[in-house]
Amino acid sequence: MLIFLQYLSVLLMVMTVLFFSTKNHYLTSILILEVITLLSLVISVSMCYMVKEGFNSFFLILTLLVCEAAFGLSILLSVVKTEGNDYILGYSMFK
Repeated sequence: MLIFLQYLSVLLMVMTVLFFSTKNHYLTSILILEVITLLSLVISVSMCYMVKEGFNSFFLILTLLVCEAAFGLSILLSVVKTEGNDYILGYSMFK
């Protein structure tokens, strides 16, 4: 189980680096954020299973996952509606 958690932690770090190096599309950034939150959800469930504690962190991360998904989708739709594409570099916040 510890090896599984180590693999998940390494994957979480790789996805975080990949998120900060994403420079093209908002959709790619949102998908990477979804993967990061799903990985943190799996890690918290695994840790709760190992420690045999309550699943409070599971529900907290699941709530954050849903809020982040809804917020990301609404921002993506508003950017695509106003700009016509989802390029990060082509979007200026100070127009």
